[in-house]
Amino acid sequence: MGTTTLTLRDTAETREQLAQRSLWRDALRDASRNPFAVGGVVIVVLFVLAALAGPAITPYDYRTQDLLNAEQPPSRAHWLGTDELGRDFFSRILYGARTAFLVATMVTLVGGSLGVVLGAVAALSDRFLGGLIMRLTDVLLAFPFLLLAVFANATLRPRVQSWIEALHGATGIGFLQNRLLADYLVVFGSLALVSWPGMARLVRGQVLSL
Repeated sequence: MGTTTLTLRDTAETREQLAQRSLWRDALRDASRNPFAVGGVVIVVLFVLAALAGPAITPYDYRTQDLLNAEQPPSRAHWLGTDELGRDFFSRILYGARTAFLVATMVTLVGGSLGVVLGAVAALSDRFLGGLIMRLTDVLLAFPFLLLAVFANATLRPRVQSWIEALHGATGIGFLQNRLLADYLVVFGSLALVSWPGMARLVRGQVLSL
């Protein structure tokens, strides 16, 4: 009787523990026990902090040229040295980290979202539409990633710039005059356009398995 009561109590505690568990908690627990995962998180956090605080901690303007101190080795004045125009490498890296972080985040969000949607549609739709989406992924995966992104960038940029100029003429919004807007839109769009096929195939396989 005592053994049966103890077994029932253990079973109830086990069910309660399982009810409190979740995929996120299990993933966080496993990641916290992996030194490589912890090290990767630390590196990403440091990179994000450097990108956000770059303008406040850079000792020089990343555009300032000093030809008298060109191609200097690392020193107290220039921690990572200078380039052929005398610009401080450390300052340029911190400023460049902001653009790299922005591009990586936006491309991952846009490309990942597009891949999830198209992969789910391919798995849940009829054979014709699903096959059409999968053949499109095969075509995109057949081309080198960066080469296809460069081709899309060179092809789309003039059209995007013309579209932005027409929109500015129709609305008069001053923000649309920024020349970097077209560059960012084209870079995000080009990289997202070629990054979704792998995610789409993964999602389709998972949906079909379920």
